[in-house]
Amino acid sequence: MPNRMKRIKLTIENVCNVNRAAWPITQGVPFADGDLEKGCGLRPHGSNRLGGAPVRLVTPEGKPLPVQATCLTTWREDLSYVKWLLLDFQLDLPANQTREVFLEYGPGVTPLSPAQPVIVERVSGRTRIDTGAMQVDLRHNDPNFFAACRVKTPDGWRDTLRDRPGPFLYMVDQRGTPYDSFAAAPPPSIAVEDPGPLRVSVCVRGYHASEDGRRFCPYALRIHAYAGKADLRFQHTFVFDQDPERIELSEVGVRFPLILGDGLRMAFGGDQKPHRAERFESGQFLQTSDIEYRVTRDGEPFGSGGKTRGWGSLSGREGSAIAVLKDVWQEYPKGISVDRDGLDVQVWPSACGETLKFSTPWKERAAYFNGYYGDPKVSVAARDEEGFRRILELNPTAPLNLKSLGGVTSREDLLWVEEMIAKHAPGRTASYNDTGTGDGFGAAKTTEFYLRLSPGPASDEDSEALGLCIQEPLIAVADVACACATGALRVIAPFDPERFPEAERGLDGLFERIVAGPRRALRTYGMIDYGDLMCSHCASPVAMWGHFKHDPDVIQKMKHCARSYNNEANDQVYAVWGFYTHTGQRKYFLAADAYGRHMADVDIAHASPDGSKGGLMHYHNCHHWTGGGSPSHTCTAGLMLQYYLTGNRRILDVCREVADWVLAHQEPCGIYSNRNGALVREYSTPVANLLEFYQATWEHKYGDLARRSLKWLLLSMPEPGCFPVSVYTAGARGDEAEVEQVGWHLDQAGGMTPQMLYDAVRIFGDREPVFKQGLVGMAHRFVLGPDEVPASAFTVGSKKVRRRDPYFNISLIAYAYEVTGDPVYAAFCRYYLRERFPEVAKETSFTYVCWGSLIPPVMEAVRRAEAKHGAEALERAEREWVRQVEGMTPEPAPSGRPDRRSVGVVKEYA
Repeated sequence: MPNRMKRIKLTIENVCNVNRAAWPITQGVPFADGDLEKGCGLRPHGSNRLGGAPVRLVTPEGKPLPVQATCLTTWREDLSYVKWLLLDFQLDLPANQTREVFLEYGPGVTPLSPAQPVIVERVSGRTRIDTGAMQVDLRHNDPNFFAACRVKTPDGWRDTLRDRPGPFLYMVDQRGTPYDSFAAAPPPSIAVEDPGPLRVSVCVRGYHASEDGRRFCPYALRIHAYAGKADLRFQHTFVFDQDPERIELSEVGVRFPLILGDGLRMAFGGDQKPHRAERFESGQFLQTSDIEYRVTRDGEPFGSGGKTRGWGSLSGREGSAIAVLKDVWQEYPKGISVDRDGLDVQVWPSACGETLKFSTPWKERAAYFNGYYGDPKVSVAARDEEGFRRILELNPTAPLNLKSLGGVTSREDLLWVEEMIAKHAPGRTASYNDTGTGDGFGAAKTTEFYLRLSPGPASDEDSEALGLCIQEPLIAVADVACACATGALRVIAPFDPERFPEAERGLDGLFERIVAGPRRALRTYGMIDYGDLMCSHCASPVAMWGHFKHDPDVIQKMKHCARSYNNEANDQVYAVWGFYTHTGQRKYFLAADAYGRHMADVDIAHASPDGSKGGLMHYHNCHHWTGGGSPSHTCTAGLMLQYYLTGNRRILDVCREVADWVLAHQEPCGIYSNRNGALVREYSTPVANLLEFYQATWEHKYGDLARRSLKWLLLSMPEPGCFPVSVYTAGARGDEAEVEQVGWHLDQAGGMTPQMLYDAVRIFGDREPVFKQGLVGMAHRFVLGPDEVPASAFTVGSKKVRRRDPYFNISLIAYAYEVTGDPVYAAFCRYYLRERFPEVAKETSFTYVCWGSLIPPVMEAVRRAEAKHGAEALERAEREWVRQVEGMTPEPAPSGRPDRRSVGVVKEYA
């Protein structure tokens, strides 16, 4: 515990032209080990059942603000010191202004309690939430769980929602069969997740069901209420657990039966002005695309436009309701409908004219043009039109795997391929990416929306202001230098354009070319697509982007390039969050948050047809769901960071699913089982996921399995850090190791190996040196190993000696400096930043988003080494490293893929 009061600056920017009054903010803040004791004043968010030391929030003038502080996780299993703290507070913020507040902690800190806290309590079989302005009753042991909602008036409480049925969730399939949460569904579970005093959240988990009681698609409805507010924030999640070839969804939504009195008036937001009417029986707002919406009244056209703030309102003499759909145009189709009896929030509106499908067009094996399945080979260079047509004839209904044409990259070749498709296979499904035949069984989707209830009328001006504020959330950015120095983000440098001007320009340019630019130009939006990145794993898509990104018909040109990256083994979600944690810039936060929410729901399967639980990512492919479940690409480091920064419990749910999948796949000896997954990342990534979740919960079932499994892997190596191409568990108990290995295969460690090893050193290293030995051994081989260099190389010194590029393992070198203090590792990082990364940053590859989490650690190693040893000493270390490299005699590197062989039973890993 600090012996004096400390403070952390938080900066909040209001980008809206709207004044915000007591606007709720939820934000995670990291703390250094030993800085904030987990004593008696902080509420636990997970399984850590202790309180915490008091904190308070103050303005620059010293005015205290009420704050709700929740410990998300601690630094170690003894639960002594807070690592991540979730703050809830409310702030007045004028339009287009930025404010600073300070989080204070330490001796003498006394937190300020809210004058009107939100209270949650159990009352007569109900959970009651009382914000002071609103009361919500949730009924237990009853599918009609939403019992009441009352708003405060000068004369007392007034009911605004009808009961039996009260608000309910619904789905309709393509045949018109309805399923809902109340008529014949089982009673849901209701759990208080955040008990206040500024924000209460309750999670309702249940099933939709048909009229005859058949369960259909589980749901989770999270309801957030705020002190002093008559606003409810909803997070609506459903999991598709039906046969995608038999069931499609024509409608998904939530119905709110309202009691607003007579004299009803409806209104919907517009891009120029609201669309409102007092004479109507029904009305609907429908966002049909990212650039078009339409409004109807009584089934007739009533307005149209491009983009809105996603709100609809219904007002009567006894009250009003405003509903706002967040990310309304980004996640189209979306809708809000009203009638004389209430309001519907339409997650998937039937009026869009299409069904929500969880099948894909990839229903049979694709046709290949490289002879892989015995068909003739086709040469693009030879313009083999006859051969192209012959493949189509041999596979008359199959989709086309254009990647098998050999990674076509030139403008002329790409245009020829597109010409062949248009001429001989118009309308045929095709992709330049990997292809498969999977489907979306087990996919999920979370939609966020808000409901404001009032005893008075809802003005269009207030509705527009509310919609704008919800579309542009407030982000409380913790002082970046302070956050980076805590170590909670591992080793990472704050934004430093003076010290690293080229590297900083390179990172920002990469983000624009790889994330922001393609999303804008290709309009990668929609309920299933929004947030995802362009898929790499083939040379053609990035080549097409380079050739055609400025063409007005770029979307048509790139229609055969997948916009469904899902994830990479080096965790691209973690990489996008790296841009934000390094800079604190809003654009990076929004991109990372959208990507993580998308990946957690859409790209990871949450159920399996055999009834087992989900927890695996679909391998990146031509579609979100066509790739098979991939342990190596199911990475949760980025998702866990997202949970710590946002408190989003849906993200934590998904990370638990992933960790539980690993728990369910153990060998009898108590390590993770990998009998046939080729490449070592199929083993190491699940272990890394266990370690991530262990640090969030400190539940020993995750930590013990992670420690044993990683130790077994490291002990199977001939030298510390000498990763094989592949490792397999074998033998009756699973503790025999079979490997594909001849010497060092540095490129194969990959994935999240650097982060996993660093965390293992920090958590287990004091009593188990094998983890540090593995990290340092691998780093040393990169920096001073004599390996003959493959194609991925950069040159060193005046002699232009070729050295292996660590690429996605480069952060390992920074971690090696952190755990050893040896300047040679910082010297390598210094050279890499100056001589290698500026060139890489000029290239365009959709995989290169990874640099967002790789380069900031390298910068920090240099910063810390210069501070510790001095700039001149680091320069001398770099010269000495160059001298050693120039004097080395290269050793032949392994070529090809080695045979699988046993290295025997591994011992002493328990």
